[in-house]
Amino acid sequence: MITIGLISDTHSHLGSDVIKHLKDCDEVWHGGDIGDEATADAIEAIGLPVRMVYGNIDHKGLQSRYPKDLIFTVQDLK
Repeated sequence: MITIGLISDTHSHLGSDVIKHLKDCDEVWHGGDIGDEATADAIEAIGLPVRMVYGNIDHKGLQSRYPKDLIFTVQDLK
């Protein structure tokens, strides 16, 4: 079984406490409203597999970087 760090609505703020907890996970999933490129970069810099979608506050740069919807399979679950 994998451990998933599930976050969303960071709105350009990602505290060091959150980063600390995410480092203990196998994957990080972000459910949208990332906020800015620096926050997305910080999440990806953790060095784990990352799955992110953009939310309604995310600008065109993030919308071109991440999809609106993401459908995938993990451990035989879609």
